[in-house]
Amino acid sequence: MSIFRSSKDIIFVSAIASEEYKMNQVALRRLVDGNIASFPKLYQIIGNNPLQIMYDNHYYHAALMSAILKLNNYELLARMFVWFYRAYRGQGFQYNYFAVDLHAWQKATDQVLTKDSAYEIKAVYQWLTAHHDALISLAQSEEYCIFKYNMMRERSDAFLKYLLRGDYKACLALAEEYFTVTNDVTTFYLQVMQPCLYEIGRLWEGGHVSVAQEHLATAIVSRVMLSGCALTVSDCYRGKAVIVCAPNELHELGVRMVADLLEKDGWQVDFFGASLSVAELLQCLQSYPPQFVGISASMPFNIDSTKEAIAAIRQDVVLRNVKIMVGGPAFQHEDMSWRQMGADAYAIDGAAAVKIAKNWRGREE
Repeated sequence: MSIFRSSKDIIFVSAIASEEYKMNQVALRRLVDGNIASFPKLYQIIGNNPLQIMYDNHYYHAALMSAILKLNNYELLARMFVWFYRAYRGQGFQYNYFAVDLHAWQKATDQVLTKDSAYEIKAVYQWLTAHHDALISLAQSEEYCIFKYNMMRERSDAFLKYLLRGDYKACLALAEEYFTVTNDVTTFYLQVMQPCLYEIGRLWEGGHVSVAQEHLATAIVSRVMLSGCALTVSDCYRGKAVIVCAPNELHELGVRMVADLLEKDGWQVDFFGASLSVAELLQCLQSYPPQFVGISASMPFNIDSTKEAIAAIRQDVVLRNVKIMVGGPAFQHEDMSWRQMGADAYAIDGAAAVKIAKNWRGREE
């Protein structure tokens, strides 16, 4: 699409400017918060939502921009702004809010950053402003998917219907029926539950399901997984693995599936889930170094924290030989190379994670 081709024309931002932006995120956000809070038709453009929802958007905006500026990956920036436009429009925000918002960020960069850094970073905001209408057009398109959805038919359609109804018993019965016949947890995780969660997320982005429905669907999938349907652990012992979300990443259900599938394959898995800091992760790894660490990021504004976690592991003498794989929707975008993170591998899903881990184990033996 032309907007993504155009994003490649943005001049790369220097490391000095990107680091200055990162170090001044809080000051930038405060200025933007205050600037927009005084906008005459504020509640109209934010759809009468609580101000905190707007402030949360500014927090995510700063985190995303910090990661993008460091990576100089502007196609990813364009794709994520389509997601922002679609998701917040689905919650009642007007598209005009983003025009006001981008202007406020440009103004804040002039006030907070040095002249040279502000000049570089304003060029990125000016590109976003110039393509405001194109971003709206993609956000309104039913054909364009920000993340890669791979909805399967048959059982996934039925499972999705039950999720949307909030029917845990029906979801559990469908899972149990499938496992009784096939005993294939991998296929059910990756071709039924995971695509349904992606579809629920897409429906939420478009404002077709509420936050409560999305939370209930996530909880139901979690309960089905915890029921232990067909999740038999292998008799063999392949080694120890640590599976964790990137710092600040709150989406843990997908990476929990990865942990389950690794356990099924014979790995002893320490699953730490969400909200573990880099310091806490290092402490856990040092006490009993694993064969490998898997780090997941769903949202691209957590790419930077993923990179920081990997760098911290690499710099630790005790952990220098530990393998690292990354995964999650944040790495599904074109030009988003896991090599930029300093990782050893990228797993597109739980099955791929199991295969990569087996290959690593095989080379050690």
